[in-house]
Amino acid sequence: MFDPDRATRVLVPLAGLGLATVFLIVDAELGEPAPAAAREGVPGPPATVESDHGLHLPGPPTVTVRLVGAVGRRARFSCGVDGPYRLVHGARDASDAGRDAVAAGDGLADVTVGATGGRVTLNGVPFGRTLTLVPERGAVVEVGDRRYRGTLVLEAGEDGRVTASNRVDVEEYVAGVLFAEMPERFDTAAHRAQAVAVRTYALARTLEGKTLRDDQGSQVYQGLDRETEEGRRVVLSTRGEVLTWEGRVFPAYFHSTCGGRTSSARDVFGPNAPAPISASVDCGGCDGTRWSRWRRTLRGEDLARLYHGSFGPTLGARVERTDPSGRVLSLEIRDAAGEVIDRPVADRFRNDYNRGRPLDESLLSAWFRLRPGGGGATIAEGRGFGHGVGLCQYGADGLADRGADYREVLATYYPGARLERAYD
Repeated sequence: MFDPDRATRVLVPLAGLGLATVFLIVDAELGEPAPAAAREGVPGPPATVESDHGLHLPGPPTVTVRLVGAVGRRARFSCGVDGPYRLVHGARDASDAGRDAVAAGDGLADVTVGATGGRVTLNGVPFGRTLTLVPERGAVVEVGDRRYRGTLVLEAGEDGRVTASNRVDVEEYVAGVLFAEMPERFDTAAHRAQAVAVRTYALARTLEGKTLRDDQGSQVYQGLDRETEEGRRVVLSTRGEVLTWEGRVFPAYFHSTCGGRTSSARDVFGPNAPAPISASVDCGGCDGTRWSRWRRTLRGEDLARLYHGSFGPTLGARVERTDPSGRVLSLEIRDAAGEVIDRPVADRFRNDYNRGRPLDESLLSAWFRLRPGGGGATIAEGRGFGHGVGLCQYGADGLADRGADYREVLATYYPGARLERAYD
């Protein structure tokens, strides 16, 4: 095992990075130090203190966001820092990365990140399995064409690819999500409600020990490039505010347009959803908006392609089961003879059908009814956009236009939840 106290450390110019003020610390014994997880324990979720008054944290926690949307499945990508930085082994926060630096410099531009032999490489120079770029004195990290506050954690996978994660203060995270998820033209009360929902969801997942994603698998997060002065004011005006149920934060789901009534999380995500997202509530705010009503034509040959033509050149569809709000739970897919060949869950069918289609041809929600169309086609007449759980974004804007403040908006879509400040 490597003993850092017995190792000889040598400063070696890292010419491969093309920087004049960079140094690399080479451990003369067995290479890199043991990862931070082995030395200090894997960083866990922030401690919570629950009382009769709900959730209390000592301050805004750090959240970890996997940059799936920014990096995708590329084997190599570029990264950098626009100012002073340190490079350390392991997954480290800026607050505990002041030591154990393996490299440092005044800037890092367009470095190619890759992996070889289970180690992260920068411009072909191998480091450890996990490496963290820590910006200093207000610098920010760059991944491709996006910029992020906080630190960038790079980890080599078994498949030769590198994952990139941003460890960032939750308030800065909310600022990077707000206008990536909600139109800037919406009312301030809607923006404030959205900020609280984003923060609540992020804290709920973090307290569960989970890593967030930067795409629709969690919440769309685009870092510094989506921050605006108005967005930062909105986030600051709601700083630390979260929704709780029985003293705990919960995943405060939201969606674009409910179509008139939200759906129950128990019907969409499973039976254990807490009360505030299990209620199906009347919206009244999204009527007449862009996606409140829509119509699509499902051609028989398009349905057949979902099954690779295995059941004939054309197929038909009908609704099998719906939830109490009218959203489809499952369908029946029938061949030309009327035989049922599949009973897909509606959301799975919708995702499969929509893959590769433009928005104006896609099934926007599971709230639709089907009727026969001409030429063997099926007509889908639908309502809303998204899963329908929690805050309806267009509905929130509509309620705000009528004078509702953000607390009233949140009370509408998360009935029974308590709005409280988790930290100062």
